[in-house]
Amino acid sequence: MSPGTAYLAAYLPWRRIAHRERVALVERNAATVDPQLKHAIDFLRKGLVIEEKLAAEADKKLAGLGAPDGSPAAKAGEHARDAAVAAAVAADVAYLRCAAPNNPDLANQAHARAQQMKDAAARLTQVLAQTNAQNFSTAIADLIAARRDLEPTETAGYRQLNELAAKVADWGEAMAQHLDKAPAATSTKDAAIDADALLAGRASTRAKVRGAKGRIAEIVRSSALAKLEALDLDDQGVTDDDLIALAASPHVRHLRQLDLRYNPISARGIEALAASPHLKALEMVNLDGNPADPVDRLEYYDETNTHRVPTAAGKALEAKYGPLRWLHPAS
Repeated sequence: MSPGTAYLAAYLPWRRIAHRERVALVERNAATVDPQLKHAIDFLRKGLVIEEKLAAEADKKLAGLGAPDGSPAAKAGEHARDAAVAAAVAADVAYLRCAAPNNPDLANQAHARAQQMKDAAARLTQVLAQTNAQNFSTAIADLIAARRDLEPTETAGYRQLNELAAKVADWGEAMAQHLDKAPAATSTKDAAIDADALLAGRASTRAKVRGAKGRIAEIVRSSALAKLEALDLDDQGVTDDDLIALAASPHVRHLRQLDLRYNPISARGIEALAASPHLKALEMVNLDGNPADPVDRLEYYDETNTHRVPTAAGKALEAKYGPLRWLHPAS
């Protein structure tokens, strides 16, 4: 059994376990007389019908894999499974809390699930450090850490948590591929890089910049950006003024992907991106967790049929500056 197969044998039951726990959550609150909470429960029931089908598909995949073998890869699968289950149920708890924000039982469940997510991700990081996927060992922990509010009571927070749950599940399954790669073949091009290394020109064509708070103004004006195709400044304190400087830089013409999640960016900074004559190659801009995001995520009951479309603000940008590919992401 390859490491990736051993991992999947331990990971894939997450779908069935999450389905059972989500059913239990609905039944636990089904007797409510609160009309808003009752409506939310009815919505979740419809989603669980689709989730049952997805769980059955996961069961079929599992049938041909065999039992987990107790290896580090299998242990990693168990921890990734626990993180995916906790994230999926936490999203449903958050949805119910939007309808009943003062419900103490739901508040306690939200807190417990948030802690389960963080604990499972920490254990996963430790185990993956012993495998061929060590370069990706913090991927799920980083996703969870970036979503500061794991116990939301508002619709925007629920949507962000629901998106986090989907990302955790996707990363969880993708990890099997990294486990089956030889160590020498594992890519490090997306490894984090600090501000000094970036400014010294030591980045490849992709740079995930960390520890850059207070130095963004220097980074966005640097000629070191000239060879970059992807720049990740997630949670680095990027401001509107920083984006205006980036948009004015002649060194960013090759930039195709820009990750700006969880920064204090408003419509002023976003418009600078749209207006820039140097950013015409941009295909993706991630603005999740910012005060303004010109792209809306639309979803349906099954949580897998999603698409993203420009908001009214996004449409206004295109009316003013012409078509913008980054306002039409694939999912």
